Amino acid sequence: MNTLFQAKLSLPADAFAPEDFIDNLGQRPHESFVVSRDKAGNPKSFYDDLVWDFSAYDPDGRQKKLHFQFWGKGAATSRQKEIVAEIRYVFFCLIWRRTGAPLSIGTLGNYLSVLTALAHYSDSLKSNATSSLVDHTQLSQFITGHCSGWMAETLFSLLTLLERLDSEVLGFKVVAPSRLSDLKEKNKSYRELLQQHPPMPTRIYSEFIAGLEHELAEWKMVSKNILAAVDQCTKDPRAGRNPQVQRMIEKTRKLEHRKFPNLADLLDACSVSYFKARAKKIDVRTMSAIVGQAQYMAKLSAQTFSGMRDDEVNTLPYHCLQKTVSGGRSHQLIKGRTTKFSHGLATQAQWVTNQNGADAIKVAREIADVIYGFHGVAPEASPERDRGLPLFVSVGYLGFVGTALTSDDGDFVPGRMGHRELPDSCLASIEDGDLIELEHIDPHRAWRGEDKFKLGSKWNFTSHQTRRSLALYAQRSGLVSLPSLRRQLKHLTDEMSLYYARGSSFARNFIGTHKDHFGLEWQEAQSESSGLSYLLNVLMSDDTLFGGHGNWVQQRLKKPDSSLLLDRSVTLKRFKNGEMAYKETILGGCTNIGACDRVAVQWLHTACVTDNCKNLVGNMTKLDLTIKAQENMLERLDKASVEYRTELQDLQALINVRKREAN
Repeated sequence: MNTLFQAKLSLPADAFAPEDFIDNLGQRPHESFVVSRDKAGNPKSFYDDLVWDFSAYDPDGRQKKLHFQFWGKGAATSRQKEIVAEIRYVFFCLIWRRTGAPLSIGTLGNYLSVLTALAHYSDSLKSNATSSLVDHTQLSQFITGHCSGWMAETLFSLLTLLERLDSEVLGFKVVAPSRLSDLKEKNKSYRELLQQHPPMPTRIYSEFIAGLEHELAEWKMVSKNILAAVDQCTKDPRAGRNPQVQRMIEKTRKLEHRKFPNLADLLDACSVSYFKARAKKIDVRTMSAIVGQAQYMAKLSAQTFSGMRDDEVNTLPYHCLQKTVSGGRSHQLIKGRTTKFSHGLATQAQWVTNQNGADAIKVAREIADVIYGFHGVAPEASPERDRGLPLFVSVGYLGFVGTALTSDDGDFVPGRMGHRELPDSCLASIEDGDLIELEHIDPHRAWRGEDKFKLGSKWNFTSHQTRRSLALYAQRSGLVSLPSLRRQLKHLTDEMSLYYARGSSFARNFIGTHKDHFGLEWQEAQSESSGLSYLLNVLMSDDTLFGGHGNWVQQRLKKPDSSLLLDRSVTLKRFKNGEMAYKETILGGCTNIGACDRVAVQWLHTACVTDNCKNLVGNMTKLDLTIKAQENMLERLDKASVEYRTELQDLQALINVRKREAN
């Protein structure tokens, strides 16, 4: 007796369902079985295709293609063809043969990611994919050595569904997920990992920084006037209040009648506009919130341009900024304390920052001066004091809202700024390119399946993201391609390379025994940043590459066994182990692990291209841009000068390489 099975998919209301499957004595679908249709109802993908196009079934109208090819580029071997046939049928059973609720396109994509990873693993063992699902030992080894936390959790869900299928229909009996203790441990670790914070995509990060700069710039335009008004309002409880409140205060406190200006009279036109632009009522209570928000912007800026954690920046002392001169250059340092990994005891710590971070601290100082001044304290008179006078002292000490905080034995506490909202200028909406970046950074995490990363929604900001993003992007790896972010981080990248680089005498002084200092996170992110840059700019690049390593890569990618070269986990592991390196150069990149004997000679490194250096990953697009820039520079030089002749030789060398590679 034939049985009809319909696809169990969560379909949009106007979508056309795939073909119904008629079970005829346990046969598998024929190769022309329609697995998807387009928006007009026409067949889009067939069972035997290596790519099933489910774009018409995506609820948000996004392109959604499910790829079964797991071996990289080139033709498949006979074993790989057998493996892909196996995982394709398993996938088919999930949609047509399974009982239960329909599956979303996102969930199916996650399951296919696990199946193709399992297929790759089975191929490396010269076995079939089903044996990895049947053999407890083999599956455990896959989980332990080749499975990320996200993948382990998805695999557990997949095995649970497959276990419910008739083993005669499926063709094998899967390992019961309850038997896999290592899978449970991976699940637990992954749940904990979800609490960690991702880096911000570069576009969102750049707009966040620009938003902070904009907010502080606007505050600086009104800070003198607003803080003067704050000072006036602290000197008498009636100052800045409306006439009714003034009379009530006089009556309650039995004060002699005296007329005071209200707040609007104390503010100039620019400050009034500042309040109105933020939809704030012009009164003393709101002014307290306005000052607190400026503090918060300064705090985030100091964090963004230093890599400090929340507890570290919140407890910064008033006298935390130090300017030092080394090698003829001025450097900005932040001195504070950290309590992490030191048995609860406060220990001294310091961080390097740039002018943005220093300016933010100065903004916070100006606010603190007014608050301390109200209590008769002059922090500038005690430069040696590093406790009890926090930089971000609470605005509650002003007494504008509720009962005023009072100092305890001359010590003050910082304000609570953890739950303030960011202004719209700092938070961009998530675009598809942002999600693609996150998928490049961690392809094993289902970014699009998490509510807080929904396309079109505002970026879900947490302050720790500033630390993670800075560690990853403030490198010279070439991972950051966005010009605006390059400009925003350039000076900070230089400073951190000087102060935090491994082997640097500065690093020993700064990091010391602090096990969670940002400098360590910056060091650890170097290999990840370089590895990701290598994957994106070399292995996944659409540009024509040249040079010793560039030519080698392009030749290897043409071979059938190129999957190992494209294996992300293997590549990143080699970078982490110091077996590979990648640094951005003006012509592309360099894979030299050790010190280069050419860099110090000429900034343009023409010797690399003329000698076809084995470490060079030349990029034809960058070469053309460099040639154009060199030509423009020569136009500004005196043709009779030695400098002109030298630069002309460099230009000719680049042109010769361009001609050589074009042939």
